[in-house]
Amino acid sequence: HHLRNASAGAKLAVQLHRRRCAADDGESLTVALRQLDFAEQYVQRMLTLGKPAALKMQPLDLREVVNDALSLVEPTFRHRGVTLRRRLPECSLEAFNADREQLRQLLVNLLLNAVEAAGEAGWAEIALSETEAGVCLAISDSGDGPPSEVRDRLFEPFVTGKPDGIGLGLAAARH
Repeated sequence: HHLRNASAGAKLAVQLHRRRCAADDGESLTVALRQLDFAEQYVQRMLTLGKPAALKMQPLDLREVVNDALSLVEPTFRHRGVTLRRRLPECSLEAFNADREQLRQLLVNLLLNAVEAAGEAGWAEIALSETEAGVCLAISDSGDGPPSEVRDRLFEPFVTGKPDGIGLGLAAARH
């Protein structure tokens, strides 16, 4: 409850600032507002944990969803000094049915894991291609990988190799 209220208050403050100040660079405020939207969605999902979420299936171009997710994480990559590599097709991919919000959440989560794993002066790459079997999406990074003692259990809730991690990100991504 308190997290949702704090997120909503921060969002309102950013919106007011945006209206009152004619900033040259509105991109950072746009990203901040989108991130606050995600925070509200995450809090809402936590409040309804255990209740099945209704999927909003629709035809999507995966390239568009990837670019949307990238726009959200690019400031983090720049801030942390991690190079973001992209290998995306020039043209749209064949549409397939998926839930746009959940797919974007998955990509943001995996990309943020990659930026953390890569470390300063490292790199992370997202590659998207069509294959005979369908579409292949790969995210890789220059990090060492997870510690061997947790490697096989990383997608389980509360399992993490990060000292300050909670261990819910990859479990949520898998879900």
